[in-house]
Amino acid sequence: MHVVTLSLAIYFLLIPHQGEKISSVDSITVGMKQGISIELVFVAPGDFRMGRNVGAVERFAHGISQLGSALDEGPAHIVRLTKGFYMSRYKITAEQFCTYLNAVDKEQARKSITINKRSVIHRNIDGNFEPKKGFEQCAVNTVPWEGAKAYCEWLADVSGWAFRLPTEAEWEFTARGVEGRDTPWLGNIGHPVYDLDKSVDAFPKNSTPEGVVGMINAVGDWVSDFYSESHADELQVDPIGPPETAFDHAHVLKRCLEFGYQRESDDSVGESGIYGFRVLLEANDNGEPRRVKKK
Repeated sequence: MHVVTLSLAIYFLLIPHQGEKISSVDSITVGMKQGISIELVFVAPGDFRMGRNVGAVERFAHGISQLGSALDEGPAHIVRLTKGFYMSRYKITAEQFCTYLNAVDKEQARKSITINKRSVIHRNIDGNFEPKKGFEQCAVNTVPWEGAKAYCEWLADVSGWAFRLPTEAEWEFTARGVEGRDTPWLGNIGHPVYDLDKSVDAFPKNSTPEGVVGMINAVGDWVSDFYSESHADELQVDPIGPPETAFDHAHVLKRCLEFGYQRESDDSVGESGIYGFRVLLEANDNGEPRRVKKK
């Protein structure tokens, strides 16, 4: 049975004060002593067509000139997500990530960020991490997979809410929707923002109908899945990706460009400045955000 996704967008400015209740109705603004606020959009469960079939002409062109999009997006297949979730409306910003870097021990911070010429973060004269001037609200862009995962675990610990990285299926469902959109938006909105020096909210039309912004962007999003060179050609229910032994233990970096939903495979950070992420907050069966025990 095809499950229709509700077209209801629910937003939060998170994190809750101790003892404050959150429900999945209307909007809510709450604060956290660490100074972080994250806006999230509710994505209801549903079925969608994930991936795409790559034709012989594109394979031939890619083989002789490296033109065309990646060949690992197929085969197209149906995925069923049985649980709703909350996806962060924007990618995690340099300012948000610096709060984490300066809160954890030095060794964890060192492993969580790569500072290079493309990075929107640097260390100041006191040794603390801070965004480069004018880049505070830009997407953090040189985070290895382990750093993105560690940020989610830290956020869950300090907030008491079930934050984590999205799976590849959850990410692509958010982008495609039940309509199977080739781009996250509906209709022609012009050229999306690719510049690394633009804030995460600089191009609001670059949004899904539910309100998740910036899925087409120069900066990609880490997801929790290990990488494989192809998808399974069958119905998948709540997939979490291949086992850890797959493809040299690399994880998937999702990037949505104008010609498709691309997949990168790595865990480390190169020089291109495309390594970002957004967070997912799990929901209970009734749609309310799920709590976790603080450590």
